Amino acid sequence: MNFWNPTYFYLTWLGIYWVFNFIIAWKVIEEKKYNTLYVWFNSQKYWQNYYKGGKVYALIGDWTPKIYFAIGHFIYYLIDHVLAMAAFEYYYVDSFFCCYFMFVACWNGANYYMDYFASRYEAKLAALEALSGKDLTMEERQAAAWDTSS
Repeated sequence: MNFWNPTYFYLTWLGIYWVFNFIIAWKVIEEKKYNTLYVWFNSQKYWQNYYKGGKVYALIGDWTPKIYFAIGHFIYYLIDHVLAMAAFEYYYVDSFFCCYFMFVACWNGANYYMDYFASRYEAKLAALEALSGKDLTMEERQAAAWDTSS
């Protein structure tokens, strides 16, 4: 399996991304305060403390955070690329990833529906209590929860 062809493609994409976002459209991004991944990265206090005041910042100046961002993006790509190649080559790695992502999808879906239906349930109870002007009994609460007319 070839490791370098996707990496060349990625480096080409990163160069185009760099030129467009940091040279061509940079003033517009700053003026309109667009929320980009670089803006988020640069707003983190850890990174600001890391690269400001260092020897690299003294050499490069204001381009330092952009260079750190590109290096971090490339490292993220390399990790993902190696994991994708491992999943392609090895059955058990691929099976593990499939099981893991199915678990995460089910977990997120279950949490979403629990939050969604719990908020609907609480809203119905609040509306019923407001209409009746009294606290509802447990039987009335259960009947309201199973009412599908609204």
